This record gives sequence, C-alpha cells and structure tokens, in this order.
Amino acid sequence: MRVRLQSVLGISWLAVCGFAGIGRLWVLLFHASFYASALYYSVAWVFCLLHLTGAAAGFFLLRGARWGRTLIVCISILIVLATIVMLSGGITLPAAYSVVSVLAAVSLVSMYVSAIVRLAGIRRRGDA
Repeated sequence: MRVRLQSVLGISWLAVCGFAGIGRLWVLLFHASFYASALYYSVAWVFCLLHLTGAAAGFFLLRGARWGRTLIVCISILIVLATIVMLSGGITLPAAYSVVSVLAAVSLVSMYVSAIVRLAGIRRRGDA
C-alpha cells in the first residue's frame, strides 16, 4: 500500500506544484509589475520556491526515494501554515494556491495515517 500511496502523492505533487510553480515563476519573471509592493513580490517568490521544491520532491517520491516523504511533509506543513496565516489575514488565495493547499493538507493526513498503520503493523509483528 505504501508504494501506491507514494506513487499517487508523487504524481499529484509533481503535476499540481509543477503547474503552480511554473505559472508563478512566469508571472514573477515577466510580469513583476503585477505585484503592488515589494512585500507581496517577496512572498510570491517564497511560494514559488515552495511549489517548485514540492514538484521536485514529488518527482523523487515517485522514483521511490525515502527522503522524498520527509521533504513532502516539511513542505506540506509550511504550505498549510502559510495558507492559515493568509486566510486569517483576510487575503484571498489565487486558485493555484488553493489547490496546492488542499493537496498539502490531504498529503499530511494521508502520510500521518500511513505512518500510524505502519507502526501498528510493526508492533503487531513484535507482539507475536
């Protein structure tokens, strides 16, 4: 089951974060006047780098790298926290950010559940 979950999450992160990161990078490089202030421009760079890192981690997760899971969890935590901060500040999220935020939340929950199931399986084997 773990291999299938890694494959699904890897493909999802690669596709969603790759699309969001490349789209944001395009806007940052060629349409910088879109941003009203330097603060928004800097925050957009941080999100762009998070999304591109998420796409790279999704690729390595798809290839079966164990450290890809850890990187996905770290990026998911950062994206979920940033989304909570933005929503509590009354800032509306663009559609790409919303999709990545939902993917990050789903990834956190699924990896948490798979870790609990794996620990339960290890304890069961140890009790026998």
